[in-house]
Amino acid sequence: MTRRSVDVPDKPERRKRVLASMNIWIARNKESFSFIYAEHLEWLNGLGKVTYFDPEDNSVVLPDDVDILYLPGGYPENRARQLSAATNVMNSIKDYIERGGYTLAECGGMMYLTSVLMTGTDTRMEYNMAGVLPVKVSAFKGDMRLSLGYRSFEFRGMKIRGHEFHYSQVIESDEELTSAAQVYNAKGQPVNTPVYHYKNLIASYTHLYWGETGFMRLFEPVPGNPFLF
Repeated sequence: MTRRSVDVPDKPERRKRVLASMNIWIARNKESFSFIYAEHLEWLNGLGKVTYFDPEDNSVVLPDDVDILYLPGGYPENRARQLSAATNVMNSIKDYIERGGYTLAECGGMMYLTSVLMTGTDTRMEYNMAGVLPVKVSAFKGDMRLSLGYRSFEFRGMKIRGHEFHYSQVIESDEELTSAAQVYNAKGQPVNTPVYHYKNLIASYTHLYWGETGFMRLFEPVPGNPFLF
């Protein structure tokens, strides 16, 4: 299935919202979603009410009034079985993204949104993930290699900076799913880290630094396509 950025119809009544009243949900787990900058939490707390949820808790369902979903980094490969078993929360997150919900997924968060996550030391184990991105990621020992360093890329006319640190790798993806940006290392050399942009989802292995751009600018549309907030 082709995955492309698509426009979400403007809703004037939502544009009237004050940023400080946003409903923000953040995935948090001591292992699978554990990497969050304290500065970023300050940013998000300044935008509205923050609710933490555990994606391993199958009773979780995102409410209809969520404004922002943040899926930070961590080690989902160590909790793949538990995450895969929590189908209610995965389906809720997928439905939210398909409706055009604003979502940032970084590293482990991106892995969680793929179709399959592979793990194992001697035997390759496959676990179904949320299935938003038609991508297979492997943390199987034989596929793992270190990706480490500062990263930067151009996105929506901004230079985005961040860093990358992971051993898992994308091993298969839909041939029509292309990266929304070319990512570069600290020496200005291109690297093959993808940046996925689907509807209002931004997902990548790169842990972004928002200090130079602010958080909401990541989601600004191109000219002529009104920003919902």
